[in-house]
Amino acid sequence: MNDEDRVKDIKGPGIQPRHRPITCQSSDGVLSHHPNLIPRPSSLAPRPSVRVVSLASGSSGNALLIDAGETRLLVDAGISARRIEHGLARLGVRAATLDGILVTHEHIDHVSGLPVLARRHGLTVHLTPGTARALGGLGGLSHRLVGRGTTFDVGGATVTALPVRHDGADPVGFIVEIGATTVVVFTDLGCPEPHLREPLRRADLIILEANHDLDRLWNGHYPWRLKQRVASPTGHLCNDDCGALLAEAVEDERARTVWLAHLSQENNEPAIAHTTVAAHVTGRHLDLHVLPRHDPGPIWSHQG
Repeated sequence: MNDEDRVKDIKGPGIQPRHRPITCQSSDGVLSHHPNLIPRPSSLAPRPSVRVVSLASGSSGNALLIDAGETRLLVDAGISARRIEHGLARLGVRAATLDGILVTHEHIDHVSGLPVLARRHGLTVHLTPGTARALGGLGGLSHRLVGRGTTFDVGGATVTALPVRHDGADPVGFIVEIGATTVVVFTDLGCPEPHLREPLRRADLIILEANHDLDRLWNGHYPWRLKQRVASPTGHLCNDDCGALLAEAVEDERARTVWLAHLSQENNEPAIAHTTVAAHVTGRHLDLHVLPRHDPGPIWSHQG
């Protein structure tokens, strides 16, 4: 089986089955100590055109391009360096022109192509200290350690590494602000934590995990312990939790695009994910799309 849930270790004590969406309190006190953690862009900031393309999304690998011309970022490198290079080339981008790679966490579907790609093109890797330790060293790669809850600049982008709950060593999601455009990437999270709502509310493009359908998970063929892990608060976000989080966060009439990401191959289907999430956000001005697993997804563009 290719699902991410089969290739990672099952960690921690057994967790009771979850038959409906849950909410949970923040697992990390970082945000409460940083009331001004996420800066808002200045009205005088330059407003470049930004395009975003998913090169792959799911248990087989994840990689996402955020391209503003003079600033180009890759979020995760979980497919081979060759596939990333070819995917970028089809978009008219040379890998060597990337300003950096943002790494969410150390699981193989997010870092499998990282060492080769970064070394071959001299790219700087931005990751948390815990993720760096979990990778067992970076082998001389250029890197920058960023704490969970911190904001830093990469090229012309302002990036915030926001803590999420997942069974990685030190996982984060990313808020990327370029000019007046905000892109939020929250995948691999087991729990719709309250501190995620504000950045979702501000985002123009939301990339959010809709990993599994709970009925398919509990009635499927996974071993019991694996089912427990996937449905746990440090596992993966189900379709209903994804929809509920969006409904809580996005209550105004501003139009946004939402990409449903990291779907389980065995415990979900694109149509199920789309229908379930859409039912939660009826009346919201959200343009919902499901990202393909192996192929490049749609191209989103925004003029700030």
